[in-house]
Amino acid sequence: MRADILDCTAFLLERLQGLPYRIAISPYVVAIPLGGWHWLREGTEELIAERKIDIEILIMSATLGAGMLGLWDETAALVVRYGAAGVTPLLDIS
Repeated sequence: MRADILDCTAFLLERLQGLPYRIAISPYVVAIPLGGWHWLREGTEELIAERKIDIEILIMSATLGAGMLGLWDETAALVVRYGAAGVTPLLDIS
């Protein structure tokens, strides 16, 4: 199951169908580790091996901050958008 599908489905059900927020957080909480696993691992490896703080660490801290504030929909959206941005350079259309 993909994080972007979970995030969009939960968002649409919550906003358009009136799904209670307490129920809607479940797909968000599942989408966050699914969408962020690759860049979380990559950023942690860079931090440990190269002692370099890169964009992955910054996004990780923003994700943790939004999660600690209880903004699960925003946290999942951040993870999905950053994950999609990391894939975009691989899709060379030319």
